[in-house]
Amino acid sequence: MQHAMPDKLSDALRTEDRRERIIEALRQNDAVTVADLSEWLNVSDVTIRKDLQHLEDQGYLTRVRGGAVFSGRGQLELRFAARQQICLEEKRRIACAPSNMYAPALPSTSTPAAPSIRWRGCCAT
Repeated sequence: MQHAMPDKLSDALRTEDRRERIIEALRQNDAVTVADLSEWLNVSDVTIRKDLQHLEDQGYLTRVRGGAVFSGRGQLELRFAARQQICLEEKRRIACAPSNMYAPALPSTSTPAAPSIRWRGCCAT
């Protein structure tokens, strides 16, 4: 391991808090061991292995013999989620621009039974 783990935590953490700390440890160290995490988080090796399995299923890490290494996939998904929120209003205006380029179609006189369709999406003006 490149960096030493922080001091041992005295109280047991909730599952989600523990998993967040595992992810943080991975971000700082790129690799962690079950033994180090178990001692640091004050839980059993079995608990750490279950946490690592869950985090691997989520794409945050890749399990290896005796521990885990950081996986870029989970980080990529977090970055994408954050980027989705940047310039959101501008993105909506760009998406709506094509709908403003066309005039609405007139109802056809050849098919009087056809229902009148009116756009009610976010781009309606």
